[in-house]
Amino acid sequence: MHPSSPRGRLRDALLRVGERGDVNEADLRAAVTTALRELASEALGERSRVDLVTVGAEDHPWGRSLGLRLADHDVELPHVLLHADRSPLPPQVQESCPTLRQEEWETVLLVSKLLLMALQSEPEPVRDGAAHPPRSTPRPPRSVSREQFCQALTAIPDRPDLHPDELTAQLRTALLNFASETPDNKEAAHRIAVLQVVTTCW
Repeated sequence: MHPSSPRGRLRDALLRVGERGDVNEADLRAAVTTALRELASEALGERSRVDLVTVGAEDHPWGRSLGLRLADHDVELPHVLLHADRSPLPPQVQESCPTLRQEEWETVLLVSKLLLMALQSEPEPVRDGAAHPPRSTPRPPRSVSREQFCQALTAIPDRPDLHPDELTAQLRTALLNFASETPDNKEAAHRIAVLQVVTTCW
């Protein structure tokens, strides 16, 4: 994905949100907001509501985590999707995709939640003071699996040399390693695939 495009800039900004270490929250928020607004204007037009989404932080016992949030309610977007996992298929989606089934809609919500979780930052342990070691409270052990998941996602636009079947296998494996092999995650992974779509420019 070329970084000069809105989609490329948004992807790069979101990957920066997920980086570990010290980050400038204001700079990240500006980069994500600008790229998201450009892409939304291009893809959604007047239906865009990107101003409701922001980059914000949440404090945990093991540190501070950055991620996308619903600005007016100061809540993480994965948390919103967590409660929407089994929501009914919206009529407007049914109109656009008449063959889409309820279980496939639930897969969309589940995978979207996992994508947003993977793009959140994973903070370092909080220090009580310069002379004290980090607190012993553990943080979620998802560093390696999260990075593999992000790499599988970025390989889709960045590795045209790989066959879609290979990209699909990598994505499914990385998703299950990141999300754990529960029955609903297995079913969701089985339903997603990387496909090549040929478009014609007029």
